[in-house]
Amino acid sequence: MPLTLEEPRVNKTLLNILLVEDEEADVKITQEAFIQARLKNRLNAAKDGIQALDYLYHRGIYRDAVRYPKPDLILLDINMPEIGGFEFLKQIRSDAQFDSVAILMLSSSINSQDIALSREYGATNYLRKPVRFEDFLDIINGFMFSWMLRDKIPEIFEYE
Repeated sequence: MPLTLEEPRVNKTLLNILLVEDEEADVKITQEAFIQARLKNRLNAAKDGIQALDYLYHRGIYRDAVRYPKPDLILLDINMPEIGGFEFLKQIRSDAQFDSVAILMLSSSINSQDIALSREYGATNYLRKPVRFEDFLDIINGFMFSWMLRDKIPEIFEYE
């Protein structure tokens, strides 16, 4: 069964985000960071590279392209079972239909080779996963703010 963190809404201002992460705790932390940042984006999750490829190509349980739309942003872990982050990144960057998708590598690794490979294989950016939740929330807020400033997505924040 796919891990969907929010039911889809018909709203073209939503940023469609695919989180590719095998650690359930990290998925929950990401979900909570989006909630606390008051972002009204659609966040779907895949537990590994195979499931993420199924999502992108609308195979198996992800056949419904409305429910599982092409992401604007992929948050990608490096170390995962089956197909890891680098292999997934190489496959996606070799398919022109995903050229416009931003891919943000999220990893606890500070290995300079991991950072270099991320760039070489076409990641948009590389961010080290912080240990503290508050630091992760700051990263999400900062990234989404810079995205908004580039006029990629209007009105991504929920205001009450």
